[in-house]
Order: sequence, then C-alpha cells, then structure tokens
Amino acid sequence: MKYLLSAGLLSAAAIAGATTPASEVLTEVNQGKLPTSDCGIIRRFSARSATLDADFTVDIWLPDNYNSASEERYPVVYMHDGQNLFDPTLSYAGAAWEVEQTLGMLIENEWIEAPIVVGIHNRGTLRPSDYIPEKPAMEYISEADREASGMWKVVNNKFYGDEYMRFIAMELKPAVDRMFATRTGATDTFIMGSSMGGLASIYAMCEYPDVFGGVACLSTHWIGNFEQESYIYPSAMLAYLEDHLPSADTHRIYLDRGTVDLDSYYESWEERARDLVRAKGYSEATDNLYVFTDNGASHTEVYWAQRVDRPLHFLLKSSDRPYTPFSPGVQEFHVIYQDEAHSWAQPRAFAWAPGVVHLGNWPGTPMTPVIYGGRPAWEIRFSHVIAPTQIIFDSGKSGSSQQTSDLEFRNNSVYGFSGIAGLIDDESGVATSNVADGVSVAVKGGRLVINSVENKEIMIYSSGGRSLRLRIHEGVNEIQGLSPGVYIVEGQKVIIP
Repeated sequence: MKYLLSAGLLSAAAIAGATTPASEVLTEVNQGKLPTSDCGIIRRFSARSATLDADFTVDIWLPDNYNSASEERYPVVYMHDGQNLFDPTLSYAGAAWEVEQTLGMLIENEWIEAPIVVGIHNRGTLRPSDYIPEKPAMEYISEADREASGMWKVVNNKFYGDEYMRFIAMELKPAVDRMFATRTGATDTFIMGSSMGGLASIYAMCEYPDVFGGVACLSTHWIGNFEQESYIYPSAMLAYLEDHLPSADTHRIYLDRGTVDLDSYYESWEERARDLVRAKGYSEATDNLYVFTDNGASHTEVYWAQRVDRPLHFLLKSSDRPYTPFSPGVQEFHVIYQDEAHSWAQPRAFAWAPGVVHLGNWPGTPMTPVIYGGRPAWEIRFSHVIAPTQIIFDSGKSGSSQQTSDLEFRNNSVYGFSGIAGLIDDESGVATSNVADGVSVAVKGGRLVINSVENKEIMIYSSGGRSLRLRIHEGVNEIQGLSPGVYIVEGQKVIIP
C-alpha cells in the first residue's frame, strides 16, 4: 500500500497554508478548441499535480458579473468528468450536462447563490484508477477476495484514488482559492460527479471532511466493476462509509439513481447507502440529505443534465423559498419522411439521444404510410421525456442493418433525405410560416430572425423547458447563439437546424 499521508487528519488551515504559487499549478490555456458558455464565462487551465506527476485539463466557470476585485466571494463546486459538463461539442460522451444553462436559470431566479464551478477533466483510460476509492479496496477487501472482486482488473492494477483526492484538496483547491474570489471554508466548498465520479465525490468528502462540506453523487457506481451481481467491492465501500462518513452536523449529502440499464444494477446498494447515511444522522427533515430516484432514466449525461438542478439547488440554495425541480415532462414527437428518390418498401425509424435508445432495438420502429401535402410519405409518432437527437432510416429488409440516412433529429418536422424540409402543421398537413401579434419568425443561416412591428419583450422557450427573455426592437432582429433545437416564440414553433 502507498498512502502518502493520512489525508483525513489534515485541517483546512494546513491545506490553506500551502505555499505553492497558484501559477505553478494553474496555467491558462488560450489555444485550441475551447469550451463556450451560454451564460457566464469558461476559462481553461492546465493543472499540474506534483502528487501524480501529471497534468489535468480544468475548465473553470465564472458567473456573469464575476469581478475578482470586488468584495464578493463565491462558493465553489468541484466536478469530475469536466469535459462533459458544459459544451456538448467537446464532450467525449456526445452530450453535456450543460451545467451553465441550469446555473443561469437558478441564479436568475435567485434560487441559489452564484458559484464558481471547477470542472476537472478525467484522464481517459486512467479514469477508473483515479475515481475508484482506494482504501475500500485496499483495506476492506481481503487478499482472498481481490481477484473475485474484479476491481484490480477495472483499474488495471493502478489505484490512484488517494493521490487524485490529494491533488484536488491540496494542490488544485489552494491554487483556485488564490487565483479566484472564493469562499475557502468547507461550508462553501462542494464536490460532485456521476457514476465513478459519484464514488470519487463521496470518498473525497470522507477523506477531506475539513475541505468539502457537501457532496452530490448521481448514479453512483456502487458496484465498482460492471457485473450486476457484484457484491465484494460495494460491501467494502459501505463498510468504509460506516467508518469514515463525517458528521451530519456539518456536512450534506445528495444521492440519486436512475432505473434503466446500468443504473438498475445499483438499486439494492443505493438503498443500503441511503439507509446507512440516515443511520449516521443525515435526514431530509434536517435538510442535510436529499435522495431522488429518476424513474425511466438511464446511465447517461442526457439524464444527468435533466436533473442536475436538484443537487445544485440543494448545495447552493440561497433561501428557504420553495423550489420546484425542473421536470421536462413527456414530449410528443411527430416526424414525416418524404423523399421520392428514397421510397423504401417499409422504412424504419431508429431515434435516439447519445447512449439512449428511445424507439426499441435495431432496426427500429416501422413507419406508417400516409399522404402528406398530396404526396405519399412515411410517418411516426411517439412520446418521451427527452428529445432524441437522430433518426436513422433503414430499408426495412429482414435482418438488414442498411442505413439510408443519418439525420439530425427535430420533433414535429418534415424530412427529406438531405435533412429537415419544414415544420409539420398537424391540421393542414402543410409546412407553413406563421405570423402572430405583429411578430413574424423565421430561421436564416442558423440564426433566429424576428420581425416586429414594435419594441417589446418576448419569451423564447426551448423544447427542453428552458426560457430566455429578449428585448426586441421594431423591425428586423437577428438572434445568434441559440443551440440547435425546437423553440416556441410568441406561440410559434421554429426549428434552429
């Protein structure tokens, strides 16, 4: 075993007393493809870890109106898998939590205090080695059970969990505190992540209770390996928590899980973990515990993005004012495919979001023949809480996986083989352009174009439930920067392709 020091015995004062200049840990990165933010700003850094002799990419989100010269100080949330937090175009998972959008909504409505978010990128193949809590494996699994646990295979015989926690608590955090206007105490310092990042987060709070005062664990990977019947490592992890959970008088815990695919493997262990923390004094009644089961949710960033407002509000709420968590609700989707050059005998639609299949297994769901605009077409309707991002049209031949098109998905849309051909008007069966209340809406070159007869304020709603208030002027207004998707503007449905 290789423990550099007993991290849990280090005080916040000892950590704050570190003398390494911030510039020797954090070096700002201004080249390459950098993340963008819908609100606030994101600054990218390379963070040097002397403990691991390695460099980490770190994206630091700062709220709007952040001013390091002012007297205002901000709570800080440290998050794992930083490349998946903000910009979906940079996410290795193909989707992002879009944390900044949720924070913007919560801050604008004064439900939370504006934080600083430190997103620590994972190290790819070394992610399990960094994220899997080390002491539960080394100290709570017997030599005889190690091979059967599967954990040494998962981490490729390299446990860096203790070093990774030391890097965050003793190298990265002091550098962030010196460079930015942070509140440095544990009551204002939180850590959160999903899957193995959930394990890493609760481990960090146990190892450094004087550094992290709250934790959020989404879809926590209690089983350690990927076997549904795994019991050796999760038993060790809960035994470790029994011995090391910090006081409920000074700490807060958020736990959640989905119910589909890998998340379904966690059910019994998640329930045991919830029972354990309650036995340790954590309780919803005293507001130091929040548990949530997201029925129908699977193990993907798409679903974590949908419910990330819950842990953010729990950790950062600014008052006792009641808050209703974001819920997208079930959406209805209507798609028509019409292209005479590709008129298959029985096309199928295979609609999905990254990592989430919505319309059954390949080759997908048969489309229904219809007449649309006086011409033959194929139609499909379905409902789901999350919008898929693609539709694949298949020839429908038995046993065939022949793909005819790979199109970016938009609901209530007409498709040709090359992409979106228009909006569906369910009453007339014709794609039309609408004008209402002196406002006409169009899309041009990926920009929303609003023509108004007067100066006014309007609300824009996305299909995901987000809202944006805009002040438009008389005449033509071009709105840039909207993400691709379906929007409702003055009662009119428009699509940004």
